[in-house]
Amino acid sequence: MLRYTATDDKILLDWLNNEIFGEDYTKGVGYVLYDGNKPIGIAQMKVSPEFSVLESAGIIPSERGKGNGDFFTRSLIWGMSNVSEELIINAVRPYFAKFGFKEENGVMKCLSKDVVFPCDCHK
Repeated sequence: MLRYTATDDKILLDWLNNEIFGEDYTKGVGYVLYDGNKPIGIAQMKVSPEFSVLESAGIIPSERGKGNGDFFTRSLIWGMSNVSEELIINAVRPYFAKFGFKEENGVMKCLSKDVVFPCDCHK
């Protein structure tokens, strides 16, 4: 079962961030995706009632291609949309457009009320 949780476990965050991005985790709290008890992904976010920013997210190489990244991203967007009025993704990727995000000044933005979650189950 996939789930994610916030943690400040520096050893775990450094290990995941190095596996995915090749560097230590430099922030405080990180969000870790687990498959059962196995940590497989990490995200860095800033969350407030006004806006939330997804700064980075990734899955360890051995777990890619299984749909875990899409699950993680959708879960993070869902969580942010339940807290903040505006959501910001610190990356410009066409992938985020399907959720309602639009490019603006080098980031992707969307109001929480405009977030959509299209079904990809017929692929």
